Amino acid sequence: MGTKRKFWCEADDGRSYLFKYARIGTGENWSEKIAAEVAGVLGIPHAEVDLAICEGHPGTLTLAITDGQLTLTHGNELLQERRPEYPARIAYGASEHTVTCVLDALRQGFIHPPEGTTSTALITAVDWFLGYLMLDALIGNTDRHHENWAVLVRSDHRDRYAALAPSYDHASSLGRELKDEERRARLDGRDRRRTIEAYCKKARSALYRDSQETAPMSPVDAFREATRHAQPAGRHWLDRLGATEHATLSCIVDRIPSQCISEPARQFAIAVMATNRRALLSLQEARP
Repeated sequence: MGTKRKFWCEADDGRSYLFKYARIGTGENWSEKIAAEVAGVLGIPHAEVDLAICEGHPGTLTLAITDGQLTLTHGNELLQERRPEYPARIAYGASEHTVTCVLDALRQGFIHPPEGTTSTALITAVDWFLGYLMLDALIGNTDRHHENWAVLVRSDHRDRYAALAPSYDHASSLGRELKDEERRARLDGRDRRRTIEAYCKKARSALYRDSQETAPMSPVDAFREATRHAQPAGRHWLDRLGATEHATLSCIVDRIPSQCISEPARQFAIAVMATNRRALLSLQEARP
């Protein structure tokens, strides 16, 4: 899956890792690392990511989420299984990739919460997936298309058994695609059309409210829509976010080495999360 340069390698302990090359000037390595660390502090199951260098080329090492008994079934496969006409080969612009369709697919009886998770508040795969959508909203992830969520199928079960896979592939976030000149202008905020807030509102997920719509929702709206279908889980995730100080998120960004990220990129990533955190927590105030 995907088009970026990458290869699998094995560590001394026998565990498999995927090395992804970060294209020069794209920030694909630091955005992926920050997203994984943010997921960690929020208790969201995620692929383990480390910054890495291969023969002088920067990138990331991601620990494999599959093993001999676990195989990955991507979202497009699940959706096409339920609806044969689903456009499984169209990653972007598939308006059939609606929040409702995704949640309905994850509600199937054989799909369980992520492996190794226990929570009295989060009982179903859908409950946990709302956490993934909240993460997207917080970091401004615009890449939650139907190959960027999945379930892990166990081959050693007599009956069909799957668990929601950890969240993965978060590099399209935190404004990593911008040039520093653009970041500085938005951080300055003198032009009302070029502010952090305007940038965050413009972000688009790969999820739609309705298959007839021509544009996908924003990541915040995708989470809001999902919360309508699983309100207790939505409230639980917002409570977790509210209990996580912005300073905690800021420290994650500050830990990225200066040779990996420019100062404007660092400040912009922090500002994106601050802005999106406020937008998410405002949903709590709108509770009936």
